[in-house]
Amino acid sequence: MNFMSQKLINDARDFLECLELKGCLTDEKKVLSFCCACCRLVWDNLPQIARQAVKISEKYIDKNASLRDLENARNDLWNYLEKDFSSLEKVNVSAVRAAICCLYEIKTHEDGFNSIDNVMDFCNSIEIKSFEQYKLLTEIFSES
Repeated sequence: MNFMSQKLINDARDFLECLELKGCLTDEKKVLSFCCACCRLVWDNLPQIARQAVKISEKYIDKNASLRDLENARNDLWNYLEKDFSSLEKVNVSAVRAAICCLYEIKTHEDGFNSIDNVMDFCNSIEIKSFEQYKLLTEIFSES
């Protein structure tokens, strides 16, 4: 990783930490919107089942899907991964794990931070998208 890539990762992480300190990570719609947008940054790497899961989360954000739909999609993805769930060197596994981040209800500040932190890590392990993530964080959370 070059210096510029590391700086962009730090910028996105620093901004995430600022949002955490300000208590801005309990807004479920914003957190899930960010997670889905991150997955869209690596869309071509997501298997079809993960793409469908991201779409379900987007429907949930728009109140057109239920928590049960999120849970079912999440279970389908974990079942899809089976024993490979920790093989993060595989692009396919990181892509599915990124999509899973879109499928959790955000009840607490910690839930929001963990979902964003994890989706950024999984997506960046596929392809460094820190600049785009930083832009998304600032756009989505600018009202916070």
